[in-house]
Amino acid sequence: VQEVYTSSPDERVQPSMYVDLGHVTEFWFARKVGLLFVEPEQLCGVDTFGESWGLMEGGKAVTFIDNHDTQRGEALLTNRNGVVYYLAVVFMLATPYGYPTVMSSFSFSNKDDGPPPYPVQCGEGWVCEHR
Repeated sequence: VQEVYTSSPDERVQPSMYVDLGHVTEFWFARKVGLLFVEPEQLCGVDTFGESWGLMEGGKAVTFIDNHDTQRGEALLTNRNGVVYYLAVVFMLATPYGYPTVMSSFSFSNKDDGPPPYPVQCGEGWVCEHR
């Protein structure tokens, strides 16, 4: 999987340039799904969600709601949004577009915080969104 970050469709390097090499993370998926759940009036067009919304070829896209980078600032939705976040994850898993990735992380209060200094145990500093 290639991670090709873009914040604008006008950037010179685009994820679509890498699909011939394999699967590519689709950051625009997270942004568009985030808007669907932050602004529910957008849900009316969800039946056409995918490539027709300007996303890359679904067979090459790796999708996510948040990842290790975006949950520290850019993501519209993270586990801190509670049930709305989990509804977005359910949508991601149910939609036929792309290959979904479910986040599993640790809690933090500062964007530079590292993981807890002990093995993963859900609920003890580890969020475990995947459960």
